[in-house]
Amino acid sequence: MGDSAHKHSSAAVPLLCLLGVVVLLSSVTLVIKYVFQHSPVQAMSLAMIRVTIGFVFLSAITLLWDWRGLLALGIRDVMHLTIVGLLGVFSYAVSAYGLMHTSVTHYALIYSLLPSCTALMSVVLGKERLDGIKLVGIFLSFLGCIVAVAGEAGSLEIHLHAGDAFVLLFTIMMSAHIVFSAGVVKRFGVMVSNTVMFGSSACLLLAGAWPSTP
Repeated sequence: MGDSAHKHSSAAVPLLCLLGVVVLLSSVTLVIKYVFQHSPVQAMSLAMIRVTIGFVFLSAITLLWDWRGLLALGIRDVMHLTIVGLLGVFSYAVSAYGLMHTSVTHYALIYSLLPSCTALMSVVLGKERLDGIKLVGIFLSFLGCIVAVAGEAGSLEIHLHAGDAFVLLFTIMMSAHIVFSAGVVKRFGVMVSNTVMFGSSACLLLAGAWPSTP
């Protein structure tokens, strides 16, 4: 009886963690939009702060768990990770700029295209095959997003925001990051890869945000 209850509680932990991640990811967009509306902070500066905080935590954990892997990296390895990090981590600046100039609803709808963009990019790069079901799913995903973002299907009224294109660019960049980082993470390890990608992107974002700081 006790073992069964322990197994059920253990199985519920991952689900609760996943639910917590969903809640956090859902709320971060609202929080960032609120910050833009009620403070003079710029997109580049906010992205730099987010990435730097992530780098601090990642570097501390990596130094404890996998410092040998971090020291084993060569210059070419660091450059490789930096390029992949530009697509994913550095793109937070594109995301922040898009959110600054669009609504939270438009941001969420456009970013929901991430799975479809990732699948399409995997097919284009020859990593996966495109079958009929995938093609229909990708088409319906893009069609639904266009109808929801552009406006009322019946009245054909267009309600696009200036930041929508940047959110779409961010979604495409994240898709490319997911596709290209799969092999990179297997080669260097999760913690080492993310530490270098966040660290290099934080430096680039700091350089970009420096002229705008008073």
